[in-house]
Amino acid sequence: MATEFATESVMNFIYDNLDYIIYICFLTLLTIIAAQIVRYWFNKQISKTRMVNQTKATKLVMIKHIILAGIYVFGFMLVIYMFPPLRALSATIFASAGLISIIIGIAAQDTFGNLISGITLAFFQPFAIGDFVTIGTTYGEVIAINLRHTTIRVADNRHVLIPNSNLNKETIINWTNFDPSSRCTVYFKLTLESDIDIARKIMIEEARKNKSIMFQSDVFRLHPDVTEDVRVRVTDLNTGAMELRLDFWVYNKDDAYSTETTIREAIKKRFDEEPAVSLAYNHTTIFTDESKTSKTPK
Repeated sequence: MATEFATESVMNFIYDNLDYIIYICFLTLLTIIAAQIVRYWFNKQISKTRMVNQTKATKLVMIKHIILAGIYVFGFMLVIYMFPPLRALSATIFASAGLISIIIGIAAQDTFGNLISGITLAFFQPFAIGDFVTIGTTYGEVIAINLRHTTIRVADNRHVLIPNSNLNKETIINWTNFDPSSRCTVYFKLTLESDIDIARKIMIEEARKNKSIMFQSDVFRLHPDVTEDVRVRVTDLNTGAMELRLDFWVYNKDDAYSTETTIREAIKKRFDEEPAVSLAYNHTTIFTDESKTSKTPK
């Protein structure tokens, strides 16, 4: 009996408000179509702009998110306002500054903070999509910036999502937007008897053979304070070894690790062929008490 009564009540409600329900369905469909048209237009413009101006493309991405959010919110509020039982609620939402203040206050620390930070990122542009950045301790390529978070693709292809509000608290280094070059350092420990001049010559030669390091003219142009494009210095001397430090520059920080490993291997092979240079290795000396290990004669 109760089920039949509930079914009849629902059918009566639908029959009494059929014109409103049809109108709501129409508005919902219209909102979705409008949003899809806007999304398609923006995606087309972003694809064209990204090939010419990455910064402008990032702004278009953020504007797209804002406009799409506005379309959905407007459509939702219009649907509520056109339905008589909810009309009073929609009028209250539009007119009540107190309710709006409560909503903003609840979301201010997280959601609202991320939204404001996302809009700030889009227009002040500390970085753009495609830039290589270091945010805190995270280094990688910026692949997406939306209203809530920024996505960084790191070296092992993981996607790191950083809330936009957190970016205001972190130190950001942009390796692409300003100067993508980076200084690299390789260390070698040699025996004290090794010839420093020969070791220095080998290290500089092998570094300059690598195609990833910067030309001397480019280093001096981008870094006027640098006096040598490739430099080897003795950084430490102790009882067992001396440490030589090789400094050089690469055009992109993303190539730094692979260039360091390649040059380190090439120098090691050259050292192995050079009798005047020997790598120093850690040694462990073990002392034993022979009186305890010797056997007592019978």
